[in-house]
Amino acid sequence: HMAILYKNTPPGKMASRDISIFLSSQIFLNMNHRWFNQKRSDSKKKKKNIVPDDWLGISEFELYDTFEAKRSWIAKWLRENKENASEVLNCVERVVTFRGSVDHLNPGELDHDVQWVEVDDVPGNFVPKVGAPTEAWRTARKDEDFHSWLLRMTLGPPACSGIISVNIGRYITKGEGMQLLPDWALDSAEYIEGFGQPNVHVSDKEITANRYWKEIIGHHHDIMLWCPDVRGPEADAGVGGTAAGGSKRRYHPSGLQDSEKWMPEVLEPVRARVQALAQLDLFFKGEVSDGPDAQAVLYGVLDSEVGEGKSRKRVRTIKEVFMQRQPPLVEVYDVREYGRQFYRCLAFSSDTKWSFHAPQGSEKMLFSPLANSWVLATGSVDQLVESTFSVMVYRAVVERFGRQMYMPTWMLQGLLPDALLERYSFWRSEKEGVGAMLVGDEIEQCDAPKRIRITIQRDKEGGKYLATVERFSLKEPKDKSKKGRYCLWPEDTAKEPEVLINLRNNPGDLAMLLARVENFSQVLAWAEKGPTAALKRIEIPRLGLSFSEAGGRLRCEQHAGFWLMDRKCPLEVQRLVAQWGGGTLLLEDDCGEMIVVVSATAEPLRPAAYGAPMAGVEKYLPGQLVFRSGKEEWMKNLTGGACHYHYPVHPSGAFVFTPTLSAALYLLLCRFLTWHFSDVVAMASTIGEITTNEEQQLWRQLKLLELDCHADAIACRLHLSLA
Repeated sequence: HMAILYKNTPPGKMASRDISIFLSSQIFLNMNHRWFNQKRSDSKKKKKNIVPDDWLGISEFELYDTFEAKRSWIAKWLRENKENASEVLNCVERVVTFRGSVDHLNPGELDHDVQWVEVDDVPGNFVPKVGAPTEAWRTARKDEDFHSWLLRMTLGPPACSGIISVNIGRYITKGEGMQLLPDWALDSAEYIEGFGQPNVHVSDKEITANRYWKEIIGHHHDIMLWCPDVRGPEADAGVGGTAAGGSKRRYHPSGLQDSEKWMPEVLEPVRARVQALAQLDLFFKGEVSDGPDAQAVLYGVLDSEVGEGKSRKRVRTIKEVFMQRQPPLVEVYDVREYGRQFYRCLAFSSDTKWSFHAPQGSEKMLFSPLANSWVLATGSVDQLVESTFSVMVYRAVVERFGRQMYMPTWMLQGLLPDALLERYSFWRSEKEGVGAMLVGDEIEQCDAPKRIRITIQRDKEGGKYLATVERFSLKEPKDKSKKGRYCLWPEDTAKEPEVLINLRNNPGDLAMLLARVENFSQVLAWAEKGPTAALKRIEIPRLGLSFSEAGGRLRCEQHAGFWLMDRKCPLEVQRLVAQWGGGTLLLEDDCGEMIVVVSATAEPLRPAAYGAPMAGVEKYLPGQLVFRSGKEEWMKNLTGGACHYHYPVHPSGAFVFTPTLSAALYLLLCRFLTWHFSDVVAMASTIGEITTNEEQQLWRQLKLLELDCHADAIACRLHLSLA
C-alpha cells in the first residue's frame, strides 16, 4: 500500500526518503510475497470464485506495473546522486533485514553507514564499495565456461556482503536464504568479542570440507568455522626443526657461542624452579645478539598422549621461549592453530612486572640473580594445546582499510600491553596496498576517542619484524548516526599522532621508576611522531594516573602542580619511603612539597610467606617485598575512583599524612611487613571503624603475619587487637 501511493507521483517529485520507501516496499514484497498465487479450484465442487492465498487487497498487476514504470528512473537517480544513493540503499538494507525502518534503527542496532557503488557492466546492481568486483575479477578465468562465469557474476565476489538490484527489486545474498545464527558462533569467545550480537540472521556463502563460511545479513560481517586440523604430527614435515621456523641446534649452557653466554644467567634460574621448562629440549631459533638489550628465541616440542582407551591420542604443542637480557625476562608461548594458521599465545612469564600480560595459572616466587631480587612468575609450561574448531570474524565496513579480520585478545597478549587490549578491539586489514596493518577501535563510549594503527615491517637488515604503534585522535562526524561507530570516524589531521615507546627494551631510569608501582602491561609511554621521538605523555590507566611533559618535567594530571620528582631524594625521605617496601613514586611541586604515591591494586607479599625457597634465618627476616598487581579478587574490593593512594609528606620529611582510612591501613600493612614496629604501634590507636570491603581486605592481610615470631611483632599484634 505504501508503494501504490507513489503510482502517480512524477519521478522528479520523489525525494531520497520517498525512493527509500518505494524501493524498500518493492524488495520487501519480492522477498516475502508470492506474486499471482491462487488457490487451485476443486474440479468436483466447481467453485467459480478463486481467491488468492495472500491477497494484498489491491491489484497485483497494477502494483507490478508501478514498480516497472519507476525502475529505470530510480537506477538513474542512484547513479547520478552518489552521496544520497548510499543513504537510500542503507535505509533499504535496514528495512529488508529487519534492523529498523526507513527513519531509524531498532534499539541496540548500529549504523554501518556503508558506501554503495554500482557494479560496472551490470547497471542497476549496487554493492558495498568494500568488496566490490574489480576488472580482474570480472574477467573470465582459465577453463571457466559461460555458465560458471554467469553464475559468478550474478552472485558477486565472495567478499561482497550483499547486492541490491534495482533491476529485479531484490536484496541478494550468497546463500539459500536467511537462517538463525548457529550455536557454534554463540558459544565462541571470538565471536562474542568481535561482534557479539546474538539475534541476527546469516546465510551460507561457501561450504567446503573443512570450512563453513556465513554472511551476517545486513551487518557487512562474515563468520567462518574452520574444522580442526586432524592430519596429525606426521603432516608437519621437519617438526623439531624447520616446522617451527628454527634450526636443529640444541641449547645447552656449556656449548654456547660468545654472543650467547648471557643466556644461562637469564634462563637457568627459571628452569631450576619450573620443572616442565627444565625437561623441555630446546633448540635455537634465529640469531642471538649481544649487548644490554640482547634477546633470544628458543623452541621445543611438548609431546604426550592424552585420554584413555579408544579416545587416547597423541598431542604435540610447540613451545617458543623468548628471553631478554635486561630486564631479565623469560616468556613461554604456545603455538596454536587458528583457522589453519599458527599464532602464539602467552602461557608463562617469569616476571609479571616486565611482561605485557600476566598469564592465568599457578604462581611462583623466583629469585633473579641479575636483578638481585625476588619476582613473581605466573602461568604454566606443561599445558598441551589441542587443535579445536576455529571461529573467525570478518568485517567490510571501512573502505579505507578494506576487508578486516578480527584479532582475538589471546592472540595479542604478550605482544601488546594489556592496557591497549582492554580499551581497543583490533582488526587486521586484508586490503592490497595497505600492508601489514592492525587497526584498533575503541570498545566503550568515551569523551576523546582514539584509533590505534599498527604497521609491521622488517628491519633494514631483513631480520626482525618491527611494529610501530601509532595513536590518532578522531574527529566527530557531522552525521550523528555515526556517533557510536568509532571505526567510521575520520582521523583529526589537525592533531599529530603519538607513537608508543617500548620502555622495556634497554630500560633507563624512568622505566625502572615506573616499574616500582605498576606492571608494564599497564604502562603506556607516548612520544611525538618524528625523528626526535620526544617523550610526550605517560599513562598508567589501572592506577588512574597520567603524566604530560611540560618544561622538561612529567607533570601529574591528577595532582595539580606536582611532577615526577627528578632530583636526588633527601635522606630523611628515603628512610620514610622505605616503609612501603619499594612500591612508591615521589611527586614534588614548586614549593618543595612532596607526595608519596603507591598502587592500591598492588597486594604486598613477603616472599618467604609465599613459598619462596629460603634457607635458615632468612625465612624469618623481613627482606624484600613483592607486589602482586591486578589480582581479580583484590581489585573487585577496591572502592571506585583512582586506584592509587597518595600521602602528603610533612615538610620535616619525618612522617606522612593519611587522607583516608584505606590509605592508612595500606601503610600499616607495609610497615608491619618491613618491620617498622614502632610506627605500627603509633598507628594502632588511630585505626577507626572498618566498614568498606577495601578496608576489610587490608585488615585481613594482617592475619598473614600471625606466624611472625619477632617479639616486637607479637607486641604489635597485641596493640592492634585493642584497636
